[in-house]
Amino acid sequence: MKLWKSSMLIIGVAVLLLSSMIASADESVTDGTGDIYHWAWNADVGTYKWQIATDDKPNIDITGLSFDINGDTATFTMTVDGSIEDSEVTNYWSTYTSGENITYFYTYNNGQVFGMASNAETTMFDAEADFTVTGTTLTVMFDSVGEGTTDIEFHGYAHTWTETGGESGESWWDYAPDTYFEGDIEVDDDEDTTDGDDDDGGTPSKPNTPGFEMIVVLAAIALAFIILRRKK
Repeated sequence: MKLWKSSMLIIGVAVLLLSSMIASADESVTDGTGDIYHWAWNADVGTYKWQIATDDKPNIDITGLSFDINGDTATFTMTVDGSIEDSEVTNYWSTYTSGENITYFYTYNNGQVFGMASNAETTMFDAEADFTVTGTTLTVMFDSVGEGTTDIEFHGYAHTWTETGGESGESWWDYAPDTYFEGDIEVDDDEDTTDGDDDDGGTPSKPNTPGFEMIVVLAAIALAFIILRRKK
């Protein structure tokens, strides 16, 4: 039980960190297709790189997000170009926060949803949030803790990965809105375009990993799901 409570706290703190990065005041986000990012690493040889994905990943290619907070229910939807995929290596999640300290967060993985809703007075964790999957669309429903009117931030992302060994692997990511992506794209083996490139031809900075805060969230989510499955 202590481990379960600790994992929930980790998720809550990490979500708040993530939520402060990108703002979108709209009730919906439209995201283009074909904007998948590919992350690959090999610790043995010291290579880490972001690239634009060359293979199609329609099941994680987000086309839209929306939310509707009405009465006692908060409803969030995510639509992808392909279909919502039930796989242990594929995740979908979204975050909403406002200036009134209202936060909603959900993650969907392989037929299971974990959700969180909080305001200035209460925080609720829901390991069995209501949801539906209809082809291209995932819909998740929470008990409402209110809707903000200022500084609304709303975004989401989806990703899938493969493990090729203990020290190497690759993953594919889509961000909605796309401006949330902060990695440095490598265009070929000898040259990359990074935010840290020197104008005088200096050595580019090392491509960013998917993000420390993101890894904290993923680790906490994974721990929560493991505990849930063991309890069943």
